Amino acid sequence: MPTQPPSRRAALAWAGVGLGTALGLAGCLGRGEPEGRVEVTGASPAGRRQVYQQLVERLIAPIDQLWGQGSLPYPVKVLAPATSADWSDLSGLPGDQNTVPAVVTGEGQERVIVMNPAAYDILDAQGKHLVLAHEMTHLAQSQQTDVPWWLREGSAEFTAYEQIDGGYPARWPDVWRETAALVAAEPALPAQPRIGTGLSTANPDRLTAYASAWSVCAWMAQRSDGPDVVPRVYSAIAEGQTMDEVARREWEMSGAEMIEAWSAWLAEQASINN
Repeated sequence: MPTQPPSRRAALAWAGVGLGTALGLAGCLGRGEPEGRVEVTGASPAGRRQVYQQLVERLIAPIDQLWGQGSLPYPVKVLAPATSADWSDLSGLPGDQNTVPAVVTGEGQERVIVMNPAAYDILDAQGKHLVLAHEMTHLAQSQQTDVPWWLREGSAEFTAYEQIDGGYPARWPDVWRETAALVAAEPALPAQPRIGTGLSTANPDRLTAYASAWSVCAWMAQRSDGPDVVPRVYSAIAEGQTMDEVARREWEMSGAEMIEAWSAWLAEQASINN
């Protein structure tokens, strides 16, 4: 967990761009929105289901703003089991994986966010916001299974962290410095970490993998002067284009040159944040 937030200047340097318009929209959600956009079911107490509902409703506007109106399948479905044992049965993940606060299961219009009450409850308010924004982004993404892990998860993290000041480094400064050092030592797009562990300081390898994936998307946004490039790149890869093709079109460089540029940017940003 962060001990001291970065300065406003450092935060802006990290974030590069933000969803200011989307944040403005998020503040007035509920006005003019059609009924039935969110459906929360399950055996959790009514008060808990209402909390999930309200947060999901607030997150619709910024996700639609970035990924496109109608990218989310409506209604956005959230399943709220009463216990982690029930969550394990519904999610298909082992019951001892209580560090995973939520997952998306199902296909097509039947996709649903399954909440893990034990893992979700231990998060702070910002963490709860980030988890639901991340999982809702997965609902908005294409379901192509051959999208690389770093792009699928990095773009979900990017979408979630666009809504907080300073992005990933503001929340995980120590993890961020370690991530920058790892990428500098071995520049490569991040690989999928061990499955079944959540994002917490108890799982540092998973944290650095997600931080690295986020940073690739943050670099894309800064290089392109806007966050819209992230879903655009995602869609292109989902449609079968190679990263080399995408990099040449978006930044007039090869895929290998893109990795070099991202690694150099990451090292520079890490020095700004220190």
